[in-house]
Amino acid sequence: MRHSCVWKLVVLSASVPSTSNVTVVEEEMGFCRSTHHTRLRALVNGGVLGKPVEVVPVSPLWAMMRSLLSRGPDNGGVTFVPALSGLGAPYWDPEATGAIMGITRGTEKGHIARAALEAIALRSRDIIIEMQKDAGVEFSSLKVDGGATGNDLLMQIQADLLQKQVVRPNTTETTALGAAFFAGLAVGFWKDEDELQAIWKEDRVFSPLENSNNKRCLTLWEQRVPKQ
Repeated sequence: MRHSCVWKLVVLSASVPSTSNVTVVEEEMGFCRSTHHTRLRALVNGGVLGKPVEVVPVSPLWAMMRSLLSRGPDNGGVTFVPALSGLGAPYWDPEATGAIMGITRGTEKGHIARAALEAIALRSRDIIIEMQKDAGVEFSSLKVDGGATGNDLLMQIQADLLQKQVVRPNTTETTALGAAFFAGLAVGFWKDEDELQAIWKEDRVFSPLENSNNKRCLTLWEQRVPKQ
C-alpha cells in the first residue's frame, strides 16, 4: 500500500493535492513509510527526507533521530536548506542545492536534526504565505493531514512559525479517506456530502507560542534563503 504524506493545505479552500514530504520513517515518530507524487514532494520540501520508496522495515535511524531531537530546544544557529531537488515556490530555482549553514565548533547532531525538522515547517510556511497573498485573505488556522502530522514537535514548530493554530484530525491519512468517501458516495453507502462532514473529528489543536528561538529560526532562514 502507498501513502500520501504531509501537507495538504486545506486552508482558504486552496489545497495542495496529495503532497508527500516524508519517506521511510518510523511509525513511532508519527511518520509514514512510503510516498509518491515525486515532483510535487520535491517542490514542497526538496526531498528533505529522501526519495519515494516502497515500504521497508523500520530503521533504528529514526529512533536515534527522536533521541537527538529531545536533547535541546533549538537548532543552535543551524539552518538546513532542503533544496535536494531544487527549490520550488516561491523561489522557483530548480538548480538550487541543499546546504547546512551556521555550523560551528559547538554544533551538535541534535542541532542539525532540529534544523532539518524546522526546514519542513519553514518551506510549508513559505507556500502558505504565498497562498494568502493570492487569496487576498489571512487564515486563522491550518488544517493538516498526512503521516508526519503525527509528530507533535513538528506540528508545534509549524504553529509557532505561522503564529496560527494547527489543527490535526483523528484520521490523518486524508487521501485514503477521500478515496473511500468517493467510493462510498458512488455506491450509496453515504447519502451526500453533508453526511460526510460529520465524520471529520478533531484530534488536537497546536496553539502558537512566542519565543526567541522561533524568531531567530525565521530570521536566519530569511537571511540564508533570500527570495530573488
